[in-house]
Amino acid sequence: MKKDFEKFSISYDAKSADLSHHQINAKDLGEAISAMSDLLEEATLLYTKGGADVELMVTTPAKKGSLIVDFLVQASSPATLEILKHIGFTVAGGALTVPTLINTIKKLNNRKIIRINIETSSKRATVVTENGDFECDPKIAEMIGNKKIRNSLHKIIQAPLHDKPDAEFKVLNSKHDPIVKIEESKLGDFAPMPTGSLEEVSVENLHISISFAQVNFDSKRGWKIVLPDGREKSALMQDTSFLSKAKANQQAFKKGDSYEARIRVTTTERPIRSTILYEVMEITRHWVGKENRLI
Repeated sequence: MKKDFEKFSISYDAKSADLSHHQINAKDLGEAISAMSDLLEEATLLYTKGGADVELMVTTPAKKGSLIVDFLVQASSPATLEILKHIGFTVAGGALTVPTLINTIKKLNNRKIIRINIETSSKRATVVTENGDFECDPKIAEMIGNKKIRNSLHKIIQAPLHDKPDAEFKVLNSKHDPIVKIEESKLGDFAPMPTGSLEEVSVENLHISISFAQVNFDSKRGWKIVLPDGREKSALMQDTSFLSKAKANQQAFKKGDSYEARIRVTTTERPIRSTILYEVMEITRHWVGKENRLI
């Protein structure tokens, strides 16, 4: 099967004893190449939700005296190669200022990430840091919060140039023209992500049919809803108008009644554990019993 492909290169420069003589530590370079493979595999998994794969090859074997490593990426479709543009390894439509993972990490400026809020119905995500928030593309936000991706970038960009004077990392296009430059002062932005420093919050808004397995007329807590697939979930009743009417007319609640409701599902991913919060934001319709009569 014919595959689509893209070429790019990475370059290391510094005024150090080894790089000034066109040499680099073999272990550092080997780990950088391996990390590049890990980075593309993990980023593709996020970008395509597991629906595609990429294959990375070194087209010019890394050898003693070489500062430039040429890569060839093969993919099952042109769309899969879009991940290279999101990372910053290729240029999107000739533009050098489009948002990329590399540019966003530089913008982050080594600030500690508190959490990432991703609204599924929106095309934006909010990165909450210890020193201000900023918005970015949801796919880039997912990559920022992925420990494996961040560690891979560290091995590719920062580790081979650690403690080298006037160091510079570059990404080159197929003609070896630079499209990304990271100078010594910005290399520290690509350190590994601190353990336990992040939680990722995603919000999904649903408009679905539910029924109640448990009610509590005195509080927004203590409610249980039954989802269309039969799963039973604890939920907060945030519709105060419905709660007031329900409390005043408790006998109207019958087993088998169904409701059309706006549900907000908030998933919080943490390094140790994850939580999912269900909230009933609004009851929009009420069907009574087996006759399915609308009231």
